[in-house]
Amino acid sequence: MEEANPPVFPRPGRYDHQDDNQVEWSPEPDVWSTKALEMEDVEVSEVSMCGLNELHFLPKDREQSPTRHSNSCSTGQGMSQSTSIDMAVVSQRITKTDTEILRGIRLRDTLKECGKLWRCNPMKLKPEARSALFQRSRPVSSLDTFLSHTWCSKGRSKILSLLLQSGCTISLLFWFVGVVLAIVLCATDVLPMPFWYSAHMSHFNEMCPLGPWVMIFGFAGSFFGLLLSPYCPRFRLPCTTASTDTCFVDAACIHQTNKVLMQRGINGIGGFLLVSRELRILWSQPYLSRLWCVFEVATYKKMNPSGRVVLSPLFVDESVVLKYFGMLLCTVTYWIIRANGAGSYIVLPGTALCGLPILITIHFDRRNFMMKHQLFSQFQNFDLDAAECSNESDREFVYAAIAHLYGSKEAFTQYVRGPLQRELLEPICQNVLPRTYTELLTTPFLSLFAEFTLAVWKQGAPVDLLLIYIASLFGLSACLHIRAVLTMVILLSDRFAEPWNGKCSCLLDYLQTCLVFAAMLIHAVAGIVLCFTVAIRGNVWFLIGCFFLFLAILVLTNKLRDKLQLQQRKCQKARSFLLDEL
Repeated sequence: MEEANPPVFPRPGRYDHQDDNQVEWSPEPDVWSTKALEMEDVEVSEVSMCGLNELHFLPKDREQSPTRHSNSCSTGQGMSQSTSIDMAVVSQRITKTDTEILRGIRLRDTLKECGKLWRCNPMKLKPEARSALFQRSRPVSSLDTFLSHTWCSKGRSKILSLLLQSGCTISLLFWFVGVVLAIVLCATDVLPMPFWYSAHMSHFNEMCPLGPWVMIFGFAGSFFGLLLSPYCPRFRLPCTTASTDTCFVDAACIHQTNKVLMQRGINGIGGFLLVSRELRILWSQPYLSRLWCVFEVATYKKMNPSGRVVLSPLFVDESVVLKYFGMLLCTVTYWIIRANGAGSYIVLPGTALCGLPILITIHFDRRNFMMKHQLFSQFQNFDLDAAECSNESDREFVYAAIAHLYGSKEAFTQYVRGPLQRELLEPICQNVLPRTYTELLTTPFLSLFAEFTLAVWKQGAPVDLLLIYIASLFGLSACLHIRAVLTMVILLSDRFAEPWNGKCSCLLDYLQTCLVFAAMLIHAVAGIVLCFTVAIRGNVWFLIGCFFLFLAILVLTNKLRDKLQLQQRKCQKARSFLLDEL
Protein backbone atom coordinates (compact mmCIF):
# COMPACT_ATOMS: atom_id res chain seq x y z
CA MET A 1 0.00 0.00 0.00
CA GLU A 2 1.26 3.38 -0.92
CA GLU A 3 2.08 5.49 2.11
CA ALA A 4 -0.13 8.57 2.46
CA ASN A 5 1.66 11.87 2.14
CA PRO A 6 1.52 13.95 5.32
CA PRO A 7 -0.01 17.43 4.98
CA VAL A 8 2.32 20.36 4.42
CA PHE A 9 2.66 22.73 7.39
CA PRO A 10 4.76 25.89 7.59
CA ARG A 11 8.00 25.32 9.50
CA PRO A 12 8.72 27.42 12.58
CA GLY A 13 10.91 30.42 11.99
CA ARG A 14 10.83 34.11 11.17
CA TYR A 15 7.91 35.34 9.14
CA ASP A 16 8.24 38.25 6.74
CA HIS A 17 5.19 39.38 4.85
CA GLN A 18 6.46 41.15 1.75
CA ASP A 19 3.44 41.02 -0.49
CA ASP A 20 0.49 38.80 -1.31
CA ASN A 21 2.56 36.41 -3.43
CA GLN A 22 5.86 36.36 -1.58
CA VAL A 23 6.21 35.20 2.00
CA GLU A 24 9.59 34.34 3.44
CA TRP A 25 10.35 31.96 6.30
CA SER A 26 13.86 31.93 7.72
CA PRO A 27 14.28 28.84 9.87
CA GLU A 28 17.58 27.50 11.08
CA PRO A 29 19.60 26.08 9.48
CA ASP A 30 17.88 26.24 6.05
CA VAL A 31 15.68 28.79 4.34
CA TRP A 32 12.25 27.91 3.02
CA SER A 33 10.66 30.25 0.55
CA THR A 34 7.20 30.23 -0.83
CA LYS A 35 8.41 31.75 -4.05
CA ALA A 36 8.37 28.20 -5.35
CA LEU A 37 4.60 28.10 -4.94
CA GLU A 38 3.76 29.79 -8.21
CA MET A 39 0.24 29.70 -9.51
CA GLU A 40 1.10 27.27 -12.32
CA ASP A 41 2.36 24.76 -9.72
CA VAL A 42 -0.72 24.95 -7.55
CA GLU A 43 -4.08 23.29 -7.78
CA VAL A 44 -7.15 24.69 -6.09
CA SER A 45 -9.55 22.51 -4.18
CA GLU A 46 -12.30 23.25 -1.72
CA VAL A 47 -11.99 22.67 1.97
CA SER A 48 -14.69 23.13 4.53
CA MET A 49 -13.21 25.35 7.21
CA CYS A 50 -15.37 26.59 10.10
CA GLY A 51 -18.29 25.82 7.84
CA LEU A 52 -16.74 27.99 5.12
CA ASN A 53 -15.86 26.47 1.76
CA GLU A 54 -12.41 27.95 1.38
CA LEU A 55 -9.86 27.61 -1.38
CA HIS A 56 -7.23 25.12 -0.27
CA PHE A 57 -3.99 25.32 -2.26
CA LEU A 58 -1.79 22.26 -2.61
CA PRO A 59 1.24 21.76 -4.85
CA LYS A 60 0.42 19.65 -7.85
CA ASP A 61 3.08 17.11 -6.97
CA ARG A 62 1.30 16.54 -3.62
CA GLU A 63 -2.01 15.36 -5.01
CA GLN A 64 -3.95 13.02 -2.80
CA SER A 65 -3.34 9.39 -3.48
CA PRO A 66 -6.17 6.86 -3.34
CA THR A 67 -4.75 5.52 -0.10
CA ARG A 68 -5.79 8.71 1.68
CA HIS A 69 -9.34 7.39 1.56
CA SER A 70 -8.41 4.20 3.34
CA ASN A 71 -9.53 3.27 6.83
CA SER A 72 -6.14 3.90 8.39
CA CYS A 73 -7.54 6.93 10.22
CA SER A 74 -11.09 5.79 10.69
CA THR A 75 -10.69 5.44 14.45
CA GLY A 76 -8.63 7.04 17.12
CA GLN A 77 -6.75 3.79 17.71
CA GLY A 78 -4.72 1.68 15.31
CA MET A 79 -3.68 4.53 13.00
CA SER A 80 -1.24 4.00 10.23
CA GLN A 81 2.42 4.82 10.68
CA SER A 82 2.12 7.90 8.47
CA THR A 83 -0.64 9.32 10.63
CA SER A 84 1.22 8.59 13.88
CA ILE A 85 4.20 10.48 12.51
CA ASP A 86 1.99 13.54 12.11
CA MET A 87 0.72 13.45 15.70
CA ALA A 88 3.48 15.80 16.85
CA VAL A 89 2.33 18.34 14.26
CA VAL A 90 -1.29 17.77 15.21
CA SER A 91 -0.47 18.37 18.87
CA GLN A 92 1.38 21.58 18.02
CA ARG A 93 -1.52 22.90 15.95
CA ILE A 94 -4.04 22.50 18.77
CA THR A 95 -1.87 23.41 21.76
CA LYS A 96 0.06 26.45 20.55
CA THR A 97 -1.16 29.78 19.24
CA ASP A 98 0.52 31.35 16.24
CA THR A 99 0.37 34.90 17.58
CA GLU A 100 1.95 36.34 14.42
CA ILE A 101 -1.19 35.66 12.39
CA LEU A 102 -3.81 35.93 15.17
CA ARG A 103 -6.30 38.55 14.06
CA GLY A 104 -9.65 39.76 15.27
CA ILE A 105 -12.43 42.06 14.17
CA ARG A 106 -14.87 44.03 16.26
CA LEU A 107 -18.32 42.50 16.21
CA ARG A 108 -19.86 45.88 15.47
CA ASP A 109 -17.69 46.19 12.35
CA THR A 110 -19.06 42.90 11.01
CA LEU A 111 -22.63 44.23 11.34
CA LYS A 112 -22.11 47.69 9.91
CA GLU A 113 -23.50 48.45 6.46
CA CYS A 114 -26.43 46.15 7.30
CA GLY A 115 -24.12 43.21 7.97
CA LYS A 116 -22.36 43.26 4.63
CA LEU A 117 -19.71 40.83 5.85
CA TRP A 118 -22.31 38.15 6.62
CA ARG A 119 -24.67 38.58 3.68
CA CYS A 120 -22.72 36.58 1.12
CA ASN A 121 -20.44 33.55 1.21
CA PRO A 122 -16.90 34.91 0.62
CA MET A 123 -16.30 32.28 -2.04
CA LYS A 124 -18.94 33.98 -4.21
CA LEU A 125 -17.12 37.33 -4.09
CA LYS A 126 -14.61 38.62 -6.58
CA PRO A 127 -10.93 38.22 -5.63
CA GLU A 128 -10.58 41.95 -4.91
CA ALA A 129 -13.53 41.88 -2.52
CA ARG A 130 -12.26 38.73 -0.82
CA SER A 131 -8.83 40.27 -0.34
CA ALA A 132 -10.41 43.40 1.18
CA LEU A 133 -12.09 41.31 3.89
CA PHE A 134 -8.71 40.58 5.49
CA GLN A 135 -7.97 44.31 5.79
CA ARG A 136 -11.02 44.73 8.05
CA SER A 137 -9.38 42.65 10.80
CA ARG A 138 -6.35 43.64 12.87
CA PRO A 139 -3.64 41.83 14.83
CA VAL A 140 -4.68 41.00 18.40
CA SER A 141 -3.24 39.13 21.36
CA SER A 142 -6.53 37.52 22.46
CA LEU A 143 -10.16 37.18 21.42
CA ASP A 144 -13.35 37.94 23.32
CA THR A 145 -15.52 35.68 21.17
CA PHE A 146 -14.87 32.97 18.62
CA LEU A 147 -17.92 32.87 16.33
CA SER A 148 -18.42 29.31 15.16
CA HIS A 149 -20.85 28.93 12.27
CA THR A 150 -21.35 27.42 8.86
CA TRP A 151 -21.72 29.33 5.64
CA CYS A 152 -24.32 26.76 4.56
CA SER A 153 -26.89 28.74 6.55
CA LYS A 154 -28.33 32.06 5.42
CA GLY A 155 -26.35 35.17 6.21
CA ARG A 156 -29.40 37.25 7.09
CA SER A 157 -30.25 34.84 9.91
CA LYS A 158 -26.82 35.42 11.47
CA ILE A 159 -27.12 39.20 11.05
CA LEU A 160 -30.50 39.17 12.75
CA SER A 161 -29.29 36.93 15.57
CA LEU A 162 -26.15 38.95 16.33
CA LEU A 163 -28.02 42.26 16.09
CA LEU A 164 -30.68 41.13 18.54
CA GLN A 165 -28.23 39.56 20.97
CA SER A 166 -25.97 42.59 21.01
CA GLY A 167 -28.24 45.52 20.25
CA CYS A 168 -31.56 44.71 21.93
CA THR A 169 -30.82 46.92 24.95
CA ILE A 170 -29.91 49.83 22.67
CA SER A 171 -33.10 49.24 20.68
CA LEU A 172 -35.14 49.47 23.90
CA LEU A 173 -33.39 52.71 24.81
CA PHE A 174 -34.20 54.23 21.41
CA TRP A 175 -37.80 53.06 21.77
CA PHE A 176 -38.10 54.82 25.11
CA VAL A 177 -36.62 58.02 23.70
CA GLY A 178 -39.02 57.88 20.75
CA VAL A 179 -42.07 57.39 22.99
CA VAL A 180 -41.09 60.22 25.33
CA LEU A 181 -40.43 62.54 22.39
CA ALA A 182 -43.82 61.77 20.84
CA ILE A 183 -45.63 62.35 24.16
CA VAL A 184 -43.90 65.71 24.63
CA LEU A 185 -44.66 66.84 21.08
CA CYS A 186 -48.31 65.81 21.36
CA ALA A 187 -48.73 67.32 24.84
CA THR A 188 -47.41 70.68 23.58
CA ASP A 189 -49.65 70.51 20.49
CA VAL A 190 -46.71 70.40 18.12
CA LEU A 191 -48.10 67.21 16.56
CA PRO A 192 -51.81 67.03 15.69
CA MET A 193 -54.14 64.42 17.20
CA PRO A 194 -56.90 64.22 14.56
CA PHE A 195 -58.63 61.01 15.65
CA TRP A 196 -61.00 60.26 18.52
CA TYR A 197 -60.87 57.72 21.32
CA SER A 198 -64.06 56.97 23.28
CA ALA A 199 -63.10 56.77 26.96
CA HIS A 200 -65.40 55.16 29.52
CA MET A 201 -64.12 55.40 33.10
CA SER A 202 -66.65 55.53 35.94
CA HIS A 203 -67.96 59.09 35.85
CA PHE A 204 -65.67 60.16 32.97
CA ASN A 205 -67.18 59.44 29.53
CA GLU A 206 -65.65 61.62 26.87
CA MET A 207 -64.40 61.58 23.29
CA CYS A 208 -60.66 62.17 23.59
CA PRO A 209 -58.26 63.39 20.89
CA LEU A 210 -56.08 60.53 19.64
CA GLY A 211 -52.97 60.40 17.48
CA PRO A 212 -50.74 57.66 16.06
CA TRP A 213 -47.47 59.37 16.95
CA VAL A 214 -46.48 57.42 20.07
CA MET A 215 -46.77 54.15 18.20
CA ILE A 216 -44.98 55.51 15.13
CA PHE A 217 -42.14 57.08 17.10
CA GLY A 218 -41.85 53.99 19.31
CA PHE A 219 -41.56 51.58 16.39
CA ALA A 220 -39.14 53.87 14.56
CA GLY A 221 -37.00 54.11 17.69
CA SER A 222 -36.89 50.32 18.10
CA PHE A 223 -36.15 49.69 14.43
CA PHE A 224 -33.49 52.32 13.89
CA GLY A 225 -32.03 51.68 17.33
CA LEU A 226 -31.39 48.09 16.31
CA LEU A 227 -29.89 49.07 12.96
CA LEU A 228 -27.69 51.77 14.52
CA SER A 229 -26.63 49.69 17.52
CA PRO A 230 -23.30 48.64 15.91
CA TYR A 231 -22.32 52.32 15.89
CA CYS A 232 -23.00 52.76 19.62
CA PRO A 233 -20.16 52.52 22.16
CA ARG A 234 -21.86 49.97 24.47
CA PHE A 235 -22.45 47.43 21.71
CA ARG A 236 -21.41 43.90 22.74
CA LEU A 237 -22.78 40.43 23.26
CA PRO A 238 -24.85 39.74 26.40
CA CYS A 239 -23.23 38.26 29.53
CA THR A 240 -19.82 39.35 28.28
CA THR A 241 -17.57 40.83 30.95
CA ALA A 242 -14.99 42.13 28.48
CA SER A 243 -15.05 45.82 27.67
CA THR A 244 -14.35 45.10 24.00
CA ASP A 245 -16.12 43.08 21.33
CA THR A 246 -13.16 41.57 19.50
CA CYS A 247 -14.23 38.38 17.78
CA PHE A 248 -12.96 35.85 15.28
CA VAL A 249 -14.85 35.60 12.00
CA ASP A 250 -13.19 33.25 9.53
CA ALA A 251 -13.96 35.35 6.44
CA ALA A 252 -12.13 38.40 7.81
CA CYS A 253 -9.47 36.89 10.07
CA ILE A 254 -8.09 34.34 7.59
CA HIS A 255 -6.67 35.64 4.33
CA GLN A 256 -8.96 34.67 1.46
CA THR A 257 -6.59 35.11 -1.51
CA ASN A 258 -2.98 34.64 -0.33
CA LYS A 259 -2.55 30.88 -0.45
CA VAL A 260 0.21 30.69 2.17
CA LEU A 261 -1.50 32.96 4.68
CA MET A 262 -4.76 31.12 4.12
CA GLN A 263 -3.21 27.72 4.86
CA ARG A 264 -1.37 29.10 7.85
CA GLY A 265 -4.61 30.58 9.18
CA ILE A 266 -6.41 27.27 8.75
CA ASN A 267 -3.60 25.50 10.55
CA GLY A 268 -3.86 27.98 13.43
CA ILE A 269 -7.58 27.62 14.18
CA GLY A 270 -6.92 25.32 17.12
CA GLY A 271 -4.51 27.84 18.62
CA PHE A 272 -6.97 30.70 18.11
CA LEU A 273 -9.52 28.83 20.21
CA LEU A 274 -7.05 28.70 23.11
CA VAL A 275 -6.99 32.51 23.47
CA SER A 276 -10.78 33.00 23.10
CA ARG A 277 -12.80 33.85 26.20
CA GLU A 278 -16.00 32.55 24.64
CA LEU A 279 -17.06 30.15 21.90
CA ARG A 280 -20.43 31.25 20.55
CA ILE A 281 -22.10 28.65 18.35
CA LEU A 282 -24.48 30.17 15.80
CA TRP A 283 -26.39 26.93 15.37
CA SER A 284 -28.32 26.10 12.24
CA GLN A 285 -29.40 22.71 10.87
CA PRO A 286 -26.16 21.96 8.93
CA TYR A 287 -23.85 22.88 11.85
CA LEU A 288 -23.09 19.45 13.34
CA SER A 289 -22.74 17.98 9.85
CA ARG A 290 -19.67 20.14 9.16
CA LEU A 291 -16.46 18.52 10.36
CA TRP A 292 -14.56 21.76 11.01
CA CYS A 293 -17.41 23.03 13.20
CA VAL A 294 -17.21 19.80 15.19
CA PHE A 295 -13.44 20.30 15.49
CA GLU A 296 -13.90 23.79 16.94
CA VAL A 297 -16.26 22.52 19.65
CA ALA A 298 -14.05 19.53 20.45
CA THR A 299 -10.86 21.58 20.71
CA TYR A 300 -12.37 24.41 22.74
CA LYS A 301 -14.02 22.17 25.34
CA LYS A 302 -10.83 20.21 25.93
CA MET A 303 -8.10 22.82 25.55
CA ASN A 304 -9.90 25.85 27.00
CA PRO A 305 -11.96 24.47 29.92
CA SER A 306 -12.20 27.87 31.61
CA GLY A 307 -13.77 29.39 28.50
CA ARG A 308 -17.49 29.88 28.09
CA VAL A 309 -19.48 27.98 25.46
CA VAL A 310 -22.77 29.53 24.37
CA LEU A 311 -25.18 27.71 22.08
CA SER A 312 -27.10 30.35 20.17
CA PRO A 313 -29.65 28.75 17.80
CA LEU A 314 -30.60 31.08 14.97
CA PHE A 315 -34.25 30.00 15.11
CA VAL A 316 -34.68 31.60 18.57
CA ASP A 317 -34.03 35.11 17.27
CA GLU A 318 -36.14 34.48 14.17
CA SER A 319 -38.99 33.44 16.47
CA VAL A 320 -38.64 36.64 18.51
CA VAL A 321 -38.88 38.78 15.36
CA LEU A 322 -41.98 36.89 14.23
CA LYS A 323 -43.64 37.41 17.60
CA TYR A 324 -42.72 41.10 17.59
CA PHE A 325 -44.32 41.81 14.22
CA GLY A 326 -47.34 39.70 15.14
CA MET A 327 -47.87 41.80 18.27
CA LEU A 328 -47.20 45.00 16.33
CA LEU A 329 -49.91 44.15 13.78
CA CYS A 330 -52.23 43.24 16.65
CA THR A 331 -51.82 46.63 18.32
CA VAL A 332 -52.09 48.56 15.04
CA THR A 333 -55.36 46.77 14.22
CA TYR A 334 -56.79 47.55 17.65
CA TRP A 335 -55.74 51.21 17.36
CA ILE A 336 -57.53 51.48 13.99
CA ILE A 337 -60.71 50.08 15.51
CA ARG A 338 -60.67 52.46 18.50
CA ALA A 339 -59.49 55.49 16.49
CA ASN A 340 -62.90 55.67 14.78
CA GLY A 341 -64.57 56.45 18.08
CA ALA A 342 -65.80 52.93 18.86
CA GLY A 343 -66.72 52.59 22.53
CA SER A 344 -65.90 49.97 25.12
CA TYR A 345 -68.45 47.58 23.60
CA ILE A 346 -65.91 46.88 20.87
CA VAL A 347 -63.29 45.58 23.31
CA LEU A 348 -64.37 41.93 23.15
CA PRO A 349 -64.88 41.49 19.37
CA GLY A 350 -62.06 43.93 18.64
CA THR A 351 -59.56 41.98 20.73
CA ALA A 352 -60.56 38.73 19.03
CA LEU A 353 -60.16 40.31 15.58
CA CYS A 354 -56.80 41.82 16.48
CA GLY A 355 -55.50 38.42 17.51
CA LEU A 356 -55.60 37.12 13.93
CA PRO A 357 -52.00 38.23 13.11
CA ILE A 358 -50.89 36.07 16.04
CA LEU A 359 -52.35 33.05 14.22
CA ILE A 360 -49.67 33.34 11.53
CA THR A 361 -47.04 33.88 14.19
CA ILE A 362 -48.03 30.70 16.03
CA HIS A 363 -47.91 28.61 12.85
CA PHE A 364 -44.35 29.71 12.03
CA ASP A 365 -43.42 29.49 15.70
CA ARG A 366 -44.33 25.81 15.66
CA ARG A 367 -41.93 25.39 12.73
CA ASN A 368 -39.18 27.04 14.74
CA PHE A 369 -39.79 24.72 17.68
CA MET A 370 -39.57 21.76 15.32
CA MET A 371 -36.04 22.96 14.63
CA LYS A 372 -35.44 22.89 18.38
CA HIS A 373 -36.48 19.25 18.44
CA GLN A 374 -34.14 18.58 15.51
CA LEU A 375 -31.36 20.21 17.50
CA PHE A 376 -31.93 17.73 20.34
CA SER A 377 -32.06 14.89 17.84
CA GLN A 378 -28.77 15.93 16.24
CA PHE A 379 -26.97 15.74 19.57
CA GLN A 380 -28.61 12.44 20.51
CA ASN A 381 -27.73 10.81 17.18
CA PHE A 382 -24.41 12.52 16.58
CA ASP A 383 -22.10 10.52 14.32
CA LEU A 384 -18.61 11.85 13.69
CA ASP A 385 -18.17 9.74 10.56
CA ALA A 386 -21.25 11.36 9.01
CA ALA A 387 -19.78 14.87 9.29
CA GLU A 388 -18.90 16.29 5.88
CA CYS A 389 -15.51 17.55 4.83
CA SER A 390 -14.48 18.47 1.29
CA ASN A 391 -10.82 17.56 1.68
CA GLU A 392 -9.72 14.18 2.98
CA SER A 393 -6.44 15.51 4.39
CA ASP A 394 -8.47 17.83 6.63
CA ARG A 395 -10.63 14.88 7.68
CA GLU A 396 -7.52 12.96 8.72
CA PHE A 397 -6.25 15.91 10.72
CA VAL A 398 -9.58 16.45 12.53
CA TYR A 399 -9.87 12.74 13.33
CA ALA A 400 -6.29 12.69 14.62
CA ALA A 401 -6.87 15.83 16.73
CA ILE A 402 -10.05 14.42 18.27
CA ALA A 403 -8.32 11.11 18.99
CA HIS A 404 -5.43 13.03 20.59
CA LEU A 405 -7.84 15.04 22.80
CA TYR A 406 -10.44 12.41 23.71
CA GLY A 407 -8.63 9.10 23.23
CA SER A 408 -10.78 7.89 20.34
CA LYS A 409 -13.56 8.94 18.03
CA GLU A 410 -15.99 6.74 19.90
CA ALA A 411 -15.18 8.47 23.20
CA PHE A 412 -15.80 11.87 21.63
CA THR A 413 -19.10 10.71 20.12
CA GLN A 414 -20.29 9.59 23.55
CA TYR A 415 -19.16 12.90 25.02
CA VAL A 416 -21.24 14.85 22.49
CA ARG A 417 -24.30 12.67 23.04
CA GLY A 418 -23.98 12.85 26.82
CA PRO A 419 -22.23 15.58 28.86
CA LEU A 420 -21.95 18.13 26.04
CA GLN A 421 -25.61 17.73 25.11
CA ARG A 422 -26.73 18.25 28.71
CA GLU A 423 -24.51 21.29 29.17
CA LEU A 424 -25.39 23.13 25.96
CA LEU A 425 -29.07 22.23 25.69
CA GLU A 426 -30.03 22.92 29.31
CA PRO A 427 -30.74 26.64 28.64
CA ILE A 428 -32.68 25.70 25.49
CA CYS A 429 -34.88 23.31 27.50
CA GLN A 430 -36.01 26.11 29.79
CA ASN A 431 -37.93 27.94 27.03
CA VAL A 432 -37.28 31.21 28.84
CA LEU A 433 -36.64 34.22 26.66
CA PRO A 434 -33.92 36.65 27.74
CA ARG A 435 -35.30 39.56 29.72
CA THR A 436 -34.46 42.08 27.01
CA TYR A 437 -36.34 40.00 24.42
CA THR A 438 -39.44 39.87 26.63
CA GLU A 439 -39.30 43.63 27.14
CA LEU A 440 -38.91 44.19 23.41
CA LEU A 441 -41.99 42.07 22.70
CA THR A 442 -44.12 44.14 25.08
CA THR A 443 -43.14 47.50 23.55
CA PRO A 444 -45.95 47.53 20.91
CA PHE A 445 -48.55 47.19 23.69
CA LEU A 446 -46.81 49.77 25.87
CA SER A 447 -46.86 52.22 22.95
CA LEU A 448 -50.58 51.56 22.39
CA PHE A 449 -51.42 52.04 26.06
CA ALA A 450 -49.32 55.23 26.18
CA GLU A 451 -51.35 56.49 23.20
CA PHE A 452 -54.67 55.93 25.03
CA THR A 453 -53.34 57.36 28.30
CA LEU A 454 -52.18 60.52 26.54
CA ALA A 455 -55.62 60.86 24.97
CA VAL A 456 -57.57 60.73 28.26
CA TRP A 457 -55.02 63.01 29.96
CA LYS A 458 -55.39 65.67 27.26
CA GLN A 459 -59.16 65.54 27.64
CA GLY A 460 -58.81 66.29 31.36
CA ALA A 461 -59.56 62.98 33.10
CA PRO A 462 -59.58 63.16 36.93
CA VAL A 463 -56.26 62.23 38.52
CA ASP A 464 -57.64 59.32 40.56
CA LEU A 465 -59.28 57.73 37.52
CA LEU A 466 -56.21 58.40 35.43
CA LEU A 467 -53.98 56.59 37.94
CA ILE A 468 -56.28 53.55 38.00
CA TYR A 469 -56.39 53.62 34.20
CA ILE A 470 -52.58 53.63 34.03
CA ALA A 471 -52.31 50.86 36.63
CA SER A 472 -54.80 48.64 34.78
CA LEU A 473 -53.15 49.03 31.38
CA PHE A 474 -49.49 49.12 32.31
CA GLY A 475 -49.46 47.17 35.57
CA LEU A 476 -52.04 44.46 34.95
CA SER A 477 -52.01 44.10 31.17
CA ALA A 478 -48.43 44.87 30.09
CA CYS A 479 -46.47 43.61 33.10
CA LEU A 480 -48.53 40.54 34.06
CA HIS A 481 -51.14 39.48 31.53
CA ILE A 482 -49.17 39.87 28.29
CA ARG A 483 -46.18 38.07 29.79
CA ALA A 484 -48.44 35.19 30.85
CA VAL A 485 -49.91 35.03 27.32
CA LEU A 486 -46.43 35.09 25.82
CA THR A 487 -45.34 32.22 28.08
CA MET A 488 -48.45 30.28 27.10
CA VAL A 489 -47.79 30.78 23.37
CA ILE A 490 -44.22 29.53 23.73
CA LEU A 491 -45.32 26.58 25.85
CA LEU A 492 -48.09 25.44 23.48
CA SER A 493 -46.03 26.04 20.33
CA ASP A 494 -43.26 23.86 21.74
CA ARG A 495 -45.54 21.16 23.12
CA PHE A 496 -47.52 20.85 19.86
CA ALA A 497 -44.78 21.68 17.40
CA GLU A 498 -44.77 18.23 15.81
CA PRO A 499 -47.84 17.25 13.75
CA TRP A 500 -50.13 14.74 15.41
CA ASN A 501 -49.45 11.11 14.53
CA GLY A 502 -46.17 12.04 12.88
CA LYS A 503 -46.74 13.19 9.34
CA CYS A 504 -50.14 14.58 8.52
CA SER A 505 -51.83 16.62 5.82
CA CYS A 506 -51.41 20.37 5.62
CA LEU A 507 -55.07 20.79 6.53
CA LEU A 508 -54.66 18.91 9.81
CA ASP A 509 -51.43 20.81 10.51
CA TYR A 510 -53.23 24.15 10.12
CA LEU A 511 -56.06 22.83 12.29
CA GLN A 512 -53.51 22.05 14.99
CA THR A 513 -52.25 25.64 14.75
CA CYS A 514 -55.82 26.94 15.01
CA LEU A 515 -56.44 24.95 18.19
CA VAL A 516 -53.27 26.37 19.78
CA PHE A 517 -54.38 29.85 18.68
CA ALA A 518 -57.86 29.32 20.14
CA ALA A 519 -56.44 28.40 23.55
CA MET A 520 -54.21 31.47 23.49
CA LEU A 521 -57.04 33.73 22.30
CA ILE A 522 -59.40 32.72 25.11
CA HIS A 523 -56.73 33.50 27.67
CA ALA A 524 -55.72 36.79 26.00
CA VAL A 525 -59.26 38.13 25.43
CA ALA A 526 -60.38 37.30 28.97
CA GLY A 527 -57.42 39.15 30.44
CA ILE A 528 -57.74 42.23 28.21
CA VAL A 529 -61.47 42.54 28.90
CA LEU A 530 -60.81 42.28 32.63
CA CYS A 531 -58.14 45.01 32.42
CA PHE A 532 -60.50 47.40 30.64
CA THR A 533 -63.22 46.53 33.15
CA VAL A 534 -60.90 47.70 35.93
CA ALA A 535 -60.30 50.97 34.05
CA ILE A 536 -64.02 51.49 33.47
CA ARG A 537 -65.04 50.87 37.07
CA GLY A 538 -62.26 52.94 38.58
CA ASN A 539 -62.37 50.95 41.83
CA VAL A 540 -59.11 50.56 43.76
CA TRP A 541 -60.13 47.34 45.54
CA PHE A 542 -61.19 45.77 42.27
CA LEU A 543 -57.80 46.75 40.87
CA ILE A 544 -55.96 45.10 43.78
CA GLY A 545 -58.03 41.91 43.47
CA CYS A 546 -57.31 41.68 39.74
CA PHE A 547 -53.62 42.27 40.40
CA PHE A 548 -53.37 39.20 42.61
CA LEU A 549 -55.46 37.20 40.13
CA PHE A 550 -53.14 38.05 37.22
CA LEU A 551 -50.10 37.41 39.39
CA ALA A 552 -51.42 33.95 40.32
CA ILE A 553 -52.10 33.14 36.65
CA LEU A 554 -48.55 34.19 35.71
CA VAL A 555 -47.06 32.05 38.49
CA LEU A 556 -49.19 29.04 37.52
CA THR A 557 -48.20 29.42 33.87
CA ASN A 558 -44.53 29.47 34.80
CA LYS A 559 -45.00 26.44 37.07
CA LEU A 560 -46.65 24.54 34.23
CA ARG A 561 -43.79 25.49 31.94
CA ASP A 562 -41.22 24.30 34.50
CA LYS A 563 -43.08 21.01 34.96
CA LEU A 564 -43.13 20.29 31.24
CA GLN A 565 -39.46 21.26 30.98
CA LEU A 566 -38.61 18.81 33.77
CA GLN A 567 -40.39 16.04 31.90
CA GLN A 568 -38.55 17.00 28.74
CA ARG A 569 -35.19 16.90 30.51
CA LYS A 570 -35.98 13.49 31.99
CA CYS A 571 -36.81 12.18 28.54
CA GLN A 572 -33.55 13.60 27.18
CA LYS A 573 -31.54 11.98 29.98
CA ALA A 574 -33.31 8.66 29.41
CA ARG A 575 -32.49 8.75 25.72
CA SER A 576 -28.86 9.66 26.47
CA PHE A 577 -28.64 6.77 28.94
CA LEU A 578 -30.01 4.32 26.37
CA LEU A 579 -27.56 5.58 23.76
CA ASP A 580 -24.70 5.19 26.22
CA GLU A 581 -25.80 1.63 26.95
CA LEU A 582 -26.03 0.83 23.26
